[in-house]
Amino acid sequence: MIKMVDRVEAIGWLFWIAAFVVLAVPCTYGVWQFKFQDTSGIKAIVIGALLAAVLSAFITYAANAALQSYKKKQRVQKRKKAKKRK
Repeated sequence: MIKMVDRVEAIGWLFWIAAFVVLAVPCTYGVWQFKFQDTSGIKAIVIGALLAAVLSAFITYAANAALQSYKKKQRVQKRKKAKKRK
């Protein structure tokens, strides 16, 4: 896991797509359960997909923020070690 993080600078669209696929079914099911009687099924599916897309974006943003913070800490530690060597 750590070796993979060393190569990756940011988690991008692939991670967003994976999160969207995972969240699409539960979000659509949740919207389907709370829809009104006269609401068509396609509207519930579209709203569920939009909800999954937004949640996926938040998850991807949080993962990117955590990764960037981790990388920044690594850079700071590397600089400190380089300074001590001089």
